Amino acid sequence: MDEVNHNTLGLKKVGRKISGSLGIKALVLVFMGLILMIPLAMIDGLLNERQYRKAEAVAEIGHSWGGQQTVCGPILSLPVVFKKEVVKKRLINGIESFERTMDEKKDTLYVLPNEVEMSGRLDPDVLKRGIFSAAVYRASVELGAAWTKPDVRAMGYEDVTVEWAKATVLFNVTEPQRLLSIRAVSFDDTELAGEPVRLPLSNREWIGFPADWSNQSGLEVNLGLEIKGSERFHFLVLGDESEVNLNSSWAHPSFEGTSIPLQRTVRDNGFEANWKFSAFGRGLPKHWLSTSDVFSDALVNRSSSGVALIDPVDNYRLAERSMKYGALFVALGFVVFFLFEAILGIRLHGMQYFLAGAAQVLFFLIVLALSEIVAFSWAYLIGAIASAGLVSLYAISMLGNRRRSVPVVSILASLYGVLFVILKEQDYALLAGSALLFLALATVMFLTRKLDWAGSRAT
Repeated sequence: MDEVNHNTLGLKKVGRKISGSLGIKALVLVFMGLILMIPLAMIDGLLNERQYRKAEAVAEIGHSWGGQQTVCGPILSLPVVFKKEVVKKRLINGIESFERTMDEKKDTLYVLPNEVEMSGRLDPDVLKRGIFSAAVYRASVELGAAWTKPDVRAMGYEDVTVEWAKATVLFNVTEPQRLLSIRAVSFDDTELAGEPVRLPLSNREWIGFPADWSNQSGLEVNLGLEIKGSERFHFLVLGDESEVNLNSSWAHPSFEGTSIPLQRTVRDNGFEANWKFSAFGRGLPKHWLSTSDVFSDALVNRSSSGVALIDPVDNYRLAERSMKYGALFVALGFVVFFLFEAILGIRLHGMQYFLAGAAQVLFFLIVLALSEIVAFSWAYLIGAIASAGLVSLYAISMLGNRRRSVPVVSILASLYGVLFVILKEQDYALLAGSALLFLALATVMFLTRKLDWAGSRAT
């Protein structure tokens, strides 16, 4: 019996030692923190779903109003006939004879302009689909192009006849059905009528303007159009020397594509931008035949430049960035209560840690839900007050003293404030986050430097 009692007392002593070990408690908290990563991951999945729904709404707006537009051209199309002398052998009444004939082969010669000047204005608007919105625009574009009559023999084409009277100026936009108006005028103020045209290796519908070039040494054409689109406006001008000027009242442009503007001015009331291009790097020769595989839609997509009308306040982007600090917030919340328990000798149950951590996880869900209907700053403030307030009230009961809960409120408020600054600071967000983590770790290491993690002094 004495031996049984002795073993029982020994087990109780070991149990007290284990339960009193701060190291074991820390491992338990790590396990609980990992469990709380599950609802954090679920909120992150919900965020991805909401972003997908927004993308669907933006796509629906683009489908009904007009999508991303790319203006391409102009290109001159010239019908040509290649003639080649062919000797044919014939056998008549057993007598062999030879006959010389001219074999004709029709083709199309495409010639890029010497100069292109383009000016455009984007008049933006915002359309909504439910709680989601998308930036749309009406673009007014003036485009002038000039060609010098090419010497086809100098191009390397022998025995060729060019049908100058059937020259056609080709022009393309991504969605021609969104054109509100289009007109073309030649150098002598002759109005040109447009018609749909197909180019080899291109699935897009081009607009062709027949222009008689039989009596002039040069050709000049001015195009004017108004078109609807959304989110992005791109262009691909193909002159030997090209210049593009674009302006808009949208104050948050993002210049993109193969070339950014040479000069740009962005103000609160809009932007102005200027591009200049040369023949080098455009990815196309000065001329080519339709039988070659020089031109394609893929070339247009990868060679264009332009501007995107970005949303200056993307609440989902800010919510996504805040989610990256979710694990850090839960961990720091655990650390705060753990320090109270370790330094002041207060006994806290694991479930109390778990509930306090759950309140902090709920903060991210509140921010995500509110940011869809109010500005992100307000959503963040409401979520921070709700979460920090809930944890603070719970801390009064956990710590058994209102005065002890004051540091908890202060630390949580500081954490939410620092996170908000990090979210708003794009360029130095990584540096600020790293500094916060380092400071938190250094503080914990300093305050716990004399703790008995193994519980060796437990009795």
